[in-house]
Amino acid sequence: MFDGLDAVCWGELSHAYGHAHDTPALLRKAASADDAVAAEAVSELYGTIFHQGTVYSATAAAVPFLAVLAARAAHGRHEIVWMLGMLADDRHAYGAEFARVRAAVSGQLASLVALLEDADPRVREAASYATAKAGVSAEPLWRRWAAEDDPAVRASLALALGEVAPTAAEAVLGEAARTGAPPVRVAAAVALLRAGRHWPAGTIPALVAALDDNASLAWAWARGAEWIEEVLVEPDTPVAATVAAHLLRSGNAKTRRSGLWALGARCAARRSAPPAFVPLVAPLLDDPD
Repeated sequence: MFDGLDAVCWGELSHAYGHAHDTPALLRKAASADDAVAAEAVSELYGTIFHQGTVYSATAAAVPFLAVLAARAAHGRHEIVWMLGMLADDRHAYGAEFARVRAAVSGQLASLVALLEDADPRVREAASYATAKAGVSAEPLWRRWAAEDDPAVRASLALALGEVAPTAAEAVLGEAARTGAPPVRVAAAVALLRAGRHWPAGTIPALVAALDDNASLAWAWARGAEWIEEVLVEPDTPVAATVAAHLLRSGNAKTRRSGLWALGARCAARRSAPPAFVPLVAPLLDDPD
Protein backbone atom coordinates (compact mmCIF):
# COMPACT_ATOMS: atom_id res chain seq x y z
CA MET A 1 0.00 0.00 0.00
CA PHE A 2 2.83 2.38 0.80
CA ASP A 3 5.32 2.19 -2.02
CA GLY A 4 8.19 4.56 -1.31
CA LEU A 5 7.31 5.15 2.34
CA ASP A 6 10.67 3.91 3.63
CA ALA A 7 12.56 5.84 0.95
CA VAL A 8 11.57 9.13 2.58
CA CYS A 9 14.21 10.49 4.97
CA TRP A 10 11.72 11.04 7.78
CA GLY A 11 14.46 11.73 10.32
CA GLU A 12 15.41 14.84 8.34
CA LEU A 13 11.84 16.12 8.42
CA SER A 14 10.01 17.63 11.37
CA HIS A 15 6.56 17.75 12.90
CA ALA A 16 5.14 19.31 16.08
CA TYR A 17 7.37 17.25 18.37
CA GLY A 18 10.64 17.28 16.51
CA HIS A 19 12.04 14.79 14.02
CA ALA A 20 9.36 12.77 12.18
CA HIS A 21 10.82 9.30 12.83
CA ASP A 22 7.42 8.05 14.01
CA THR A 23 5.37 9.23 11.02
CA PRO A 24 5.77 6.11 8.81
CA ALA A 25 4.70 3.86 11.68
CA LEU A 26 1.63 6.02 12.28
CA LEU A 27 0.72 5.89 8.60
CA ARG A 28 0.97 2.10 8.64
CA LYS A 29 -1.14 1.89 11.80
CA ALA A 30 -3.77 4.10 10.13
CA ALA A 31 -4.14 1.30 7.58
CA SER A 32 -4.80 -1.30 10.29
CA ALA A 33 -7.75 -3.65 10.04
CA ASP A 34 -8.35 -2.93 13.73
CA ASP A 35 -10.68 0.07 13.93
CA ALA A 36 -9.36 1.25 17.30
CA VAL A 37 -5.73 1.05 16.20
CA ALA A 38 -6.48 2.96 13.00
CA ALA A 39 -8.48 5.65 14.81
CA GLU A 40 -5.70 6.19 17.36
CA ALA A 41 -3.13 6.50 14.59
CA VAL A 42 -5.20 9.09 12.71
CA SER A 43 -5.60 11.03 15.94
CA GLU A 44 -1.84 10.96 16.47
CA LEU A 45 -1.25 12.13 12.91
CA TYR A 46 -3.50 15.12 13.59
CA GLY A 47 -1.47 15.80 16.73
CA THR A 48 1.93 15.58 15.05
CA ILE A 49 1.83 16.59 11.38
CA PHE A 50 -1.23 18.86 11.73
CA HIS A 51 -0.91 20.11 15.28
CA GLN A 52 -3.63 22.67 16.08
CA GLY A 53 -3.57 23.77 12.45
CA THR A 54 0.19 24.08 12.03
CA VAL A 55 1.76 22.11 9.18
CA TYR A 56 5.36 20.98 8.85
CA SER A 57 7.88 19.52 6.43
CA ALA A 58 6.71 16.03 7.41
CA THR A 59 3.14 17.03 6.54
CA ALA A 60 3.95 17.60 2.89
CA ALA A 61 5.84 14.31 2.73
CA ALA A 62 2.90 12.46 4.31
CA VAL A 63 0.25 13.79 1.91
CA PRO A 64 0.73 11.15 -0.86
CA PHE A 65 0.43 8.38 1.71
CA LEU A 66 -2.64 10.00 3.27
CA ALA A 67 -4.16 9.96 -0.22
CA VAL A 68 -3.50 6.23 -0.43
CA LEU A 69 -5.17 5.75 2.95
CA ALA A 70 -8.13 7.83 1.79
CA ALA A 71 -8.67 5.40 -1.06
CA ARG A 72 -7.73 2.09 0.55
CA ALA A 73 -7.76 2.15 4.35
CA ALA A 74 -10.03 -0.31 6.13
CA HIS A 75 -11.43 2.31 8.52
CA GLY A 76 -11.92 6.06 8.81
CA ARG A 77 -11.30 6.96 5.18
CA HIS A 78 -13.71 9.91 5.39
CA GLU A 79 -11.74 11.38 8.31
CA ILE A 80 -8.55 11.20 6.28
CA VAL A 81 -10.23 12.91 3.31
CA TRP A 82 -11.43 15.72 5.58
CA MET A 83 -7.86 16.05 6.84
CA LEU A 84 -6.49 16.34 3.31
CA GLY A 85 -8.99 19.07 2.53
CA MET A 86 -8.14 21.02 5.67
CA LEU A 87 -4.43 20.75 4.91
CA ALA A 88 -5.13 22.73 1.71
CA ASP A 89 -7.49 25.21 3.40
CA ASP A 90 -5.89 28.39 4.73
CA ARG A 91 -8.73 28.73 7.23
CA HIS A 92 -7.61 25.54 8.91
CA ALA A 93 -3.90 25.15 8.13
CA TYR A 94 -1.02 27.56 8.50
CA GLY A 95 2.71 27.79 9.01
CA ALA A 96 5.84 28.27 6.95
CA GLU A 97 5.22 24.98 5.13
CA PHE A 98 1.60 25.70 4.19
CA ALA A 99 2.25 26.51 0.51
CA ARG A 100 4.19 23.27 0.06
CA VAL A 101 1.53 21.27 1.85
CA ARG A 102 -1.28 22.75 -0.22
CA ALA A 103 0.70 22.03 -3.40
CA ALA A 104 1.14 18.44 -2.23
CA VAL A 105 -2.62 18.09 -1.73
CA SER A 106 -3.27 19.61 -5.15
CA GLY A 107 -0.90 16.99 -6.54
CA GLN A 108 -3.35 14.34 -5.32
CA LEU A 109 -6.36 15.96 -7.01
CA ALA A 110 -7.00 13.05 -9.38
CA SER A 111 -7.22 10.64 -6.45
CA LEU A 112 -9.55 12.97 -4.58
CA VAL A 113 -11.81 13.44 -7.61
CA ALA A 114 -12.13 9.66 -7.88
CA LEU A 115 -13.48 9.65 -4.32
CA LEU A 116 -16.46 11.73 -5.44
CA GLU A 117 -17.77 8.43 -6.80
CA ASP A 118 -16.98 6.39 -3.68
CA ALA A 119 -19.60 3.96 -2.38
CA ASP A 120 -19.42 5.52 1.11
CA PRO A 121 -21.42 8.77 1.29
CA ARG A 122 -19.22 9.98 4.15
CA VAL A 123 -16.24 9.78 1.81
CA ARG A 124 -18.12 11.58 -0.98
CA GLU A 125 -19.09 14.36 1.44
CA ALA A 126 -15.49 14.88 2.53
CA ALA A 127 -14.23 14.57 -1.06
CA SER A 128 -16.53 17.38 -2.19
CA TYR A 129 -14.75 19.63 0.31
CA ALA A 130 -11.24 18.32 -0.32
CA THR A 131 -11.47 18.59 -4.11
CA ALA A 132 -12.67 22.19 -3.86
CA LYS A 133 -9.68 23.06 -1.68
CA ALA A 134 -7.30 21.17 -3.98
CA GLY A 135 -8.32 23.18 -7.05
CA VAL A 136 -10.91 21.00 -8.79
CA SER A 137 -12.70 22.22 -11.91
CA ALA A 138 -16.48 22.46 -11.83
CA GLU A 139 -17.18 19.53 -14.15
CA PRO A 140 -16.63 16.64 -11.67
CA LEU A 141 -18.73 18.49 -9.08
CA TRP A 142 -21.61 19.01 -11.52
CA ARG A 143 -21.44 15.36 -12.55
CA ARG A 144 -21.69 14.27 -8.92
CA TRP A 145 -24.46 16.79 -8.21
CA ALA A 146 -26.60 15.32 -10.99
CA ALA A 147 -26.28 11.81 -9.54
CA GLU A 148 -26.17 12.48 -5.80
CA ASP A 149 -29.15 11.80 -3.51
CA ASP A 150 -27.52 11.87 -0.06
CA PRO A 151 -28.38 15.18 1.66
CA ALA A 152 -25.05 15.55 3.46
CA VAL A 153 -23.11 15.00 0.24
CA ARG A 154 -25.34 17.41 -1.69
CA ALA A 155 -24.75 20.00 1.04
CA SER A 156 -20.99 19.66 0.65
CA LEU A 157 -21.30 19.78 -3.13
CA ALA A 158 -23.37 22.97 -2.89
CA LEU A 159 -20.60 24.69 -0.95
CA ALA A 160 -17.98 23.38 -3.36
CA LEU A 161 -19.92 24.60 -6.40
CA GLY A 162 -20.43 27.98 -4.78
CA GLU A 163 -16.68 28.26 -4.36
CA VAL A 164 -15.56 26.82 -7.69
CA ALA A 165 -18.32 28.06 -10.04
CA PRO A 166 -20.34 30.78 -8.26
CA THR A 167 -21.86 32.34 -11.38
CA ALA A 168 -22.85 29.09 -13.08
CA ALA A 169 -24.17 27.66 -9.81
CA GLU A 170 -26.20 30.67 -8.68
CA ALA A 171 -29.60 29.53 -9.99
CA VAL A 172 -29.11 25.96 -8.79
CA LEU A 173 -28.02 27.12 -5.36
CA GLY A 174 -30.95 29.53 -5.15
CA GLU A 175 -33.38 26.69 -5.79
CA ALA A 176 -31.56 24.40 -3.35
CA ALA A 177 -31.62 27.08 -0.65
CA ARG A 178 -35.41 27.20 -0.81
CA THR A 179 -36.45 23.64 -1.58
CA GLY A 180 -33.58 21.29 -0.72
CA ALA A 181 -33.35 18.94 2.23
CA PRO A 182 -32.49 20.81 5.46
CA PRO A 183 -28.68 20.35 5.26
CA VAL A 184 -28.75 21.37 1.59
CA ARG A 185 -30.76 24.52 2.35
CA VAL A 186 -28.22 25.57 4.96
CA ALA A 187 -25.25 24.87 2.70
CA ALA A 188 -26.75 26.52 -0.38
CA ALA A 189 -27.67 29.66 1.57
CA VAL A 190 -24.13 29.91 2.95
CA ALA A 191 -22.64 29.23 -0.50
CA LEU A 192 -24.66 32.09 -2.01
CA LEU A 193 -23.62 34.40 0.81
CA ARG A 194 -19.95 33.57 0.33
CA ALA A 195 -20.23 34.11 -3.41
CA GLY A 196 -21.74 37.57 -2.89
CA ARG A 197 -25.05 36.53 -4.48
CA HIS A 198 -28.45 37.67 -3.26
CA TRP A 199 -30.73 35.21 -1.53
CA PRO A 200 -33.91 34.63 -3.56
CA ALA A 201 -37.25 35.26 -1.89
CA GLY A 202 -38.11 32.51 0.56
CA THR A 203 -34.50 31.66 1.46
CA ILE A 204 -34.56 33.08 4.99
CA PRO A 205 -37.64 31.20 6.27
CA ALA A 206 -36.37 28.04 4.54
CA LEU A 207 -33.00 28.47 6.26
CA VAL A 208 -34.58 28.94 9.69
CA ALA A 209 -36.85 25.94 9.16
CA ALA A 210 -33.75 23.91 8.37
CA LEU A 211 -32.20 25.01 11.66
CA ASP A 212 -35.39 23.99 13.43
CA ASP A 213 -34.73 20.53 11.96
CA ASN A 214 -31.21 20.60 13.49
CA ALA A 215 -29.44 21.08 10.16
CA SER A 216 -25.94 22.53 10.31
CA LEU A 217 -22.78 23.00 8.29
CA ALA A 218 -20.02 20.39 8.33
CA TRP A 219 -17.30 21.67 10.63
CA ALA A 220 -14.54 21.83 8.01
CA TRP A 221 -16.69 24.14 5.89
CA ALA A 222 -17.35 26.58 8.76
CA ARG A 223 -15.54 29.91 8.95
CA GLY A 224 -16.09 30.75 12.60
CA ALA A 225 -16.40 29.18 16.00
CA GLU A 226 -20.00 28.39 15.05
CA TRP A 227 -21.14 28.29 11.44
CA ILE A 228 -24.34 30.22 12.27
CA GLU A 229 -22.26 33.34 12.96
CA GLU A 230 -21.68 33.82 9.25
CA VAL A 231 -25.34 34.28 8.33
CA LEU A 232 -25.63 37.26 10.67
CA VAL A 233 -22.13 38.75 10.51
CA GLU A 234 -21.73 38.90 6.72
CA PRO A 235 -25.04 40.30 5.32
CA ASP A 236 -25.88 44.00 5.31
CA THR A 237 -27.99 45.24 8.20
CA PRO A 238 -31.48 44.94 6.64
CA VAL A 239 -30.89 41.33 5.58
CA ALA A 240 -29.22 40.44 8.87
CA ALA A 241 -32.12 41.99 10.80
CA THR A 242 -34.60 39.91 8.83
CA VAL A 243 -32.59 36.74 9.49
CA ALA A 244 -32.36 37.61 13.18
CA ALA A 245 -36.08 38.28 13.43
CA HIS A 246 -36.87 34.86 11.96
CA LEU A 247 -34.32 33.10 14.17
CA LEU A 248 -35.50 34.78 17.36
CA ARG A 249 -39.16 34.11 16.61
CA SER A 250 -38.58 30.41 16.00
CA GLY A 251 -40.64 27.97 18.02
CA ASN A 252 -37.46 25.97 18.60
CA ALA A 253 -35.51 27.20 21.62
CA LYS A 254 -32.25 25.85 20.20
CA THR A 255 -32.75 27.97 17.08
CA ARG A 256 -33.41 31.05 19.21
CA ARG A 257 -30.23 30.39 21.19
CA SER A 258 -28.28 30.01 17.94
CA GLY A 259 -29.68 33.33 16.77
CA LEU A 260 -28.53 35.05 19.96
CA TRP A 261 -25.07 33.52 19.65
CA ALA A 262 -24.79 34.78 16.07
CA LEU A 263 -26.01 38.24 17.08
CA GLY A 264 -23.30 38.35 19.72
CA ALA A 265 -20.74 37.61 17.01
CA ARG A 266 -22.15 40.39 14.82
CA CYS A 267 -22.04 42.89 17.68
CA ALA A 268 -18.41 41.95 18.29
CA ALA A 269 -17.58 42.32 14.59
CA ARG A 270 -19.57 45.47 13.83
CA ARG A 271 -19.85 48.30 16.33
CA SER A 272 -23.01 49.59 14.61
CA ALA A 273 -24.86 46.36 15.29
CA PRO A 274 -26.55 46.95 18.68
CA PRO A 275 -28.95 49.79 17.71
CA ALA A 276 -30.46 47.66 14.96
CA PHE A 277 -30.79 44.47 16.96
CA VAL A 278 -31.55 45.36 20.58
CA PRO A 279 -35.31 45.68 19.85
CA LEU A 280 -35.28 42.13 18.50
CA VAL A 281 -33.42 40.77 21.50
CA ALA A 282 -35.24 42.56 24.32
CA PRO A 283 -38.41 40.41 24.22
CA LEU A 284 -36.26 37.33 24.82
CA LEU A 285 -35.60 38.50 28.37
CA ASP A 286 -38.99 36.90 29.03
CA ASP A 287 -38.31 33.80 26.94
CA PRO A 288 -39.59 30.57 28.55
CA ASP A 289 -36.25 28.87 27.81
